[in-house]
Amino acid sequence: MRRLYWVKEGLKVVGIIFGATALYSLFMALLNTDEDPLQSFIQQGTTYFAIMGVLMSLLNNMSAHQTIIPISLSFGGTRKEALWGIQLYRLTVLIFLLIGAFVMFGLMLSDISILFTAIPIMIGAYLFFAGLGGLLGTFVSRISKGVLGVIVGFATLVIMFILIFAILGLDIGLEISDYIPWLIFIPGAAVYGICSIFEVRSIKRHYVR
Repeated sequence: MRRLYWVKEGLKVVGIIFGATALYSLFMALLNTDEDPLQSFIQQGTTYFAIMGVLMSLLNNMSAHQTIIPISLSFGGTRKEALWGIQLYRLTVLIFLLIGAFVMFGLMLSDISILFTAIPIMIGAYLFFAGLGGLLGTFVSRISKGVLGVIVGFATLVIMFILIFAILGLDIGLEISDYIPWLIFIPGAAVYGICSIFEVRSIKRHYVR
């Protein structure tokens, strides 16, 4: 399997997430003159990083079925390679998102142990929207752009609500039940597994030009 191809594509997504988060956070921190710029950059950067990471998992997994998967198959890759490759692509993004989350949350929070609450939430959200993105990618040619826009818009609002609530809650020291992270992680993993069933069928039937 041409592993480097999938890792490289995953690193491109990582670069976009980190770059966009840094630039937007810096811009917002400079505009916010009421707070310390560094503290504002860290706090806003953490929020934007989490939102951007999960949102990009939705959008990029949608586009993967029109870009990296067809390219792999067209240049001699097998469908089995594509099935494993797309998992490697997502794993690459997830690993770097978790590294970034450890750094950002570690700088923002005084109690590092809270990270063990934040990380399952982020993984669960990532799996949910990566699976949803993959599923939408398989149907993107069968549904109208209007319907697709509504789905993506609704998903974006859900992402922002969940992550902003979780991050701000952790920042102000809100006590979150030990069960809450797993109530996000377990459904996220389940949705990812269910969506992957349809994705596997789609890749196995993918037309190769």
